[in-house]
Amino acid sequence: MSQVLILIYSFFLMKIFRLLAILASINIAVSWNCAGHMISVQIALNLLGEKFVNTHIKPLLNQPGLFVVYDNILQNSCWSDIIARSPELYTLDWHFVNIPLHREEGRDIPLQRPYNYQKINIIWAIDMAIKVLTGNSHQFTKEFMLRYLIHMLGDITQPLHSVSLFGADFPNGDKGGNLFNVYFNGKSSALHHLWDDGFNEFPFINFPISSEDSEKIQKMAEKFQNEYGKEFNLFSMNFDAENIAWESYDIASKFVYAGLEKDSQISEKYVKKAKESIRKRVVATGCYLAFALKEIFQSDGAKLLEIMEKRV
Repeated sequence: MSQVLILIYSFFLMKIFRLLAILASINIAVSWNCAGHMISVQIALNLLGEKFVNTHIKPLLNQPGLFVVYDNILQNSCWSDIIARSPELYTLDWHFVNIPLHREEGRDIPLQRPYNYQKINIIWAIDMAIKVLTGNSHQFTKEFMLRYLIHMLGDITQPLHSVSLFGADFPNGDKGGNLFNVYFNGKSSALHHLWDDGFNEFPFINFPISSEDSEKIQKMAEKFQNEYGKEFNLFSMNFDAENIAWESYDIASKFVYAGLEKDSQISEKYVKKAKESIRKRVVATGCYLAFALKEIFQSDGAKLLEIMEKRV
């Protein structure tokens, strides 16, 4: 997508600022969909340090009026979900990539790379965000795409944002577990929702975020970093949106769906392992985000752009 088209999108976005202002003035109750994103952003902030954040990030996120109440860095991690289904700027397809996983006679058969993805997908969107942030785009467009990059890196590390299960029960795919219902705590829930919700792992957050909730997020970020941070080396990360998507697909094919049947009861063993996997992916998101932002704002994104060129 050309930068001209992005600017046109930005123009249409102006039409919904009034609607966003109304939405932002309401206390919006959200679960992991936002809390998990916030924790990963807090991990990135911890890794980047206050000086970097004040110099490079806050100037793009704290413009008054443009993005209403979402000038708080943590809240920016959730902003793109609010507008994803906007008729003026429909960006829902930016949040996932449907890589098929086929189930035949009770056996899951994972796909191998390369794969011809749908034209508009989360890999494409992350690439576009990086190009905008490292290019000569209008300031408004950069503010817009930074918010999306922050959110999309959280989505792409969630295993069910990179897969769709096909089989007798789902001839047209299960839409990343959104149609695959299982029982958890006595209730039938979509598998995707349970992973988004962290199986009740994350705190309940209200908008606008309070100082008390910010403290909760910081404590959980520090806890997760202490548990899993050593698994990720910020200075030698293999950052590539396509690779991250396939990491998630690998987790989905080898664990998320493995041995799980539609409308079955989720076991305690599965929940325990799922929570551990979710915590690791949240930490991975924070590390990927910190790495990408350092590359974008300190090295003009040279390494990231080179990776994209090689992939094409």
